[in-house]
Amino acid sequence: MISGYCEEKYTPVKKIFEDYFLKQEEIGASFAIYKEGKPLIDLYGGFKNKNNEKWEENTIVNVFSATKGIYEIIVSILINENILDLEKPVSYYWDAFKQSNKREIKLKHILSHQSGLYRFKEKVTQQDLLDWNKIISILENQEPDHLCGEKTYYHAKTHGFLIGEIIKKTTKKSLGELISELLSKKLGLNFFIGTPKNQLSNIA
Repeated sequence: MISGYCEEKYTPVKKIFEDYFLKQEEIGASFAIYKEGKPLIDLYGGFKNKNNEKWEENTIVNVFSATKGIYEIIVSILINENILDLEKPVSYYWDAFKQSNKREIKLKHILSHQSGLYRFKEKVTQQDLLDWNKIISILENQEPDHLCGEKTYYHAKTHGFLIGEIIKKTTKKSLGELISELLSKKLGLNFFIGTPKNQLSNIA
C-alpha cells in the first residue's frame, strides 16, 4: 500500500505513516522530508479520489496557506530585480491605496501581516473568493482595522489577493503565471495557482 523512499533509520516514521492507512484514518496521502536537497523520506500511498485511483508520486494536493511561502519567493525575486521595494508604500504600485486610511501601508506591512487588512468586513462567500475582481474591489474600498505596523494579525484569506494584485499591477502578469514562469518550469515542479486542464485528473 505504501510506496516511495525512506532511509532505514527513519523506518519508525514509515511505520506511523503506514498505520494511518491500516487504521483507516487516512484514504490517501504523501509525506516527504528533504535535507539540503537530499530526500530522507518520500512516501505516498492510498487513493487520490472516489474512483479508487492510486495516489502516485506526483499526485497534486491543495497546500492551502503553504502557498504563501511559494509566492513570497516570487516577491523576493521581484525585489532582487528592483521591481518591488519593501519600503515603498503600496500606493506607489496601487492607486486605490492613495486614500488616507491606506496611504502609509508599505509592502513590508502586507508581507508581515501588519497592514490591518487581515479580514473581509463584508460577507464573502466561497463563490466570491473565485471572483478576483470582486475581492479586489472589496479590499480597495474597506478601511484597515488598525494602523499599519501597529499590530500583527494573520491575513489568512486576504494575503494572496493583496500580494497578487500588487504583482499584477507591476508585472502585468498573474501570480500563477509568474510561479509557472519563474519556479515551476525552471525547477520541474507541479505547483500551480490555476491548475491546467491536463493536470486535473492528477488532483487528490
